[in-house]
Amino acid sequence: MGASVNLLKNGKIELIALDLDGTLLMGNGRIHPQNIQPIHTALSRGISVVLATGKTRQSALEIIETLGLTTPGVFSQGMTIYDADGVVQRVVTLETAVITAVVEFVEARNLPLIAYASDGLWATADDPYRQLLHTKYHEPLPTICHDFKQKLNTMQITKLLLSDEINNDATRADLERFLGNREYVVQAVPEYIEVMPLGVSKGEGVSWLLDRMGVDPANIMAVGDGENDLEMLRLAGLGVAMGNAGDCVKAAADVVVGSNEDAGVAEAIQRFVL
Repeated sequence: MGASVNLLKNGKIELIALDLDGTLLMGNGRIHPQNIQPIHTALSRGISVVLATGKTRQSALEIIETLGLTTPGVFSQGMTIYDADGVVQRVVTLETAVITAVVEFVEARNLPLIAYASDGLWATADDPYRQLLHTKYHEPLPTICHDFKQKLNTMQITKLLLSDEINNDATRADLERFLGNREYVVQAVPEYIEVMPLGVSKGEGVSWLLDRMGVDPANIMAVGDGENDLEMLRLAGLGVAMGNAGDCVKAAADVVVGSNEDAGVAEAIQRFVL
């Protein structure tokens, strides 16, 4: 196994957890062609490959088919976990009081808001960020819901996205103070600040899934690039940061590979798994 023997606690990788945007996928939202064969080779050797992403499963169906995955997956930052057949195994939702508070927060600042719910994606208006989520990140186009507050009691919302690129850092800080310790605020991509249930994250979702698969976290390799990948990288026996990752992500990882545009996932699998 080469270098992975020295890096892993128990010396054997049984499962690879892969982030999508900025990791497996290039900036155009497509899999780097050089990533495909190493993944297929890992699968042929009995190594499980699990997607762990902030995206919905619906947006990842083409990726699942291309890679030939027959494993469960962690989606929507760990809020929703599916089995290999696409049957929901776990859903964690935001409390209505918190959703109402976030709606009031964005309304006071005239910011766009998108909700990830059990019945699809919803947006409060037809703004550029609704379109961007679909065109750049290949999510289903959110349905416009003008009476969002009135529908709250009938919606199971897993996470909320708000956008303020001009004042991103200040708005995020204001939101964190506004919510206090009630919920978890994270940012995976530059355009969207995400609000999720406290204590739930991509890493926590991967941990939940590993427990049910009977896989020791010490025997997995996790690959990611964003702030939302931190818990997952720290959980894994081998945490791999992409070359395009931020400094905090690289610092949390055991090793850094090439960028998503340079097939860093293929590099990680070839160096540490095959």
